[in-house]
Amino acid sequence: MHRAEPESPAQQLHPEQSQSNAPNAPLEIHISGPRYLELLDELARAAADLPLKPDAVIGIKRSGLFPAVYLSQVMHLPMFSDYEAQRFPWPRLSRPLIVDTVAWSGASIRRALRQLSAAGVPQAQVLVMYTRCEPAPGLEECAPMVDRIRYLYQAHCIPHFWYMRKRRRHGQEKQEGTP
Repeated sequence: MHRAEPESPAQQLHPEQSQSNAPNAPLEIHISGPRYLELLDELARAAADLPLKPDAVIGIKRSGLFPAVYLSQVMHLPMFSDYEAQRFPWPRLSRPLIVDTVAWSGASIRRALRQLSAAGVPQAQVLVMYTRCEPAPGLEECAPMVDRIRYLYQAHCIPHFWYMRKRRRHGQEKQEGTP
């Protein structure tokens, strides 16, 4: 596993396999069901190698709940959703691991970190499957600025997972589960 210097704000765990903004980079990334299971296993291995062993897993609503449940089962840890972060049972549990599939803007993760901090938790680790390679022109403020985030891969576009089937509604393409 790739190790970053301690002062590095982010740590990529598989730098040799990231998507890039190169001209031949795919326009869309589709993650199949079998590939998703492989990513869950990679996430579990990365979580087991964290320098500070977590004592709880927090999943970011929607896409982060699948990995959180998986990691909580594999690691035999209690699991919470980010909605429960403000009521996190600190100091009984003091080393939460926040997980998600994609950190694109980082807003949900930063919100969970703020809620944990307000609950008294001094620090939390963050682990995601994908993060953005670099911010889009004009959207630099949307970069996933999450302190010490660890991620498996970078991508130039938001990955589409097998469970995000597209459907048509009133002549417009919509993602299932969106209003």
